Amino acid sequence: MFDAELIGTYFIAGVFILALLNVNELVMEDNTINGLNVLAQESVVDIADMLLTDLGRIGRGVSGTAILSMGDSALTFLADLDQDGTADTLTYSLGLASEASETENPQDCYLYRGVNGNSQDIALGLTSLHFTYYDISGIQTSDPTAVRSIGISMTYQTSYYFEGHLGSASWQGRVFPKSLQLG
Repeated sequence: MFDAELIGTYFIAGVFILALLNVNELVMEDNTINGLNVLAQESVVDIADMLLTDLGRIGRGVSGTAILSMGDSALTFLADLDQDGTADTLTYSLGLASEASETENPQDCYLYRGVNGNSQDIALGLTSLHFTYYDISGIQTSDPTAVRSIGISMTYQTSYYFEGHLGSASWQGRVFPKSLQLG
């Protein structure tokens, strides 16, 4: 008829398989969340590289004041980007969260880069961007002619959720444009 040992073996095997499936689901969920964080880290580093490169060019090939306007999340400056002897006007600004309404993340914004009045969005996912301006002594300044370095702080989040989680990464750095060190 029924073998109790065989039924017990099947029961234990079934419980074991269910436990393995549950562990597998948890591992897959953690891997996906970690993947979102890696995506966020790669994105914030790409944006930082671009900012460091362009901000490092502030004042290159320009005589006089290189910084035209400076704000918490926007900066406009002059630099001869293509080294053709003509100063280019470059602007970085963080857009509004409402402009990125096509994403699930209610806080993500576009980062805009404008060259000589032609602005385009170059990144989506920044939730904060903050510029801090320092003089030769390392003290914060609001005087564009006194700026010798610029601190950058930003946070990036993925545009879509997975199981209620967004990938997130922050970055902070400081750039010392060579042309501003001469002033």
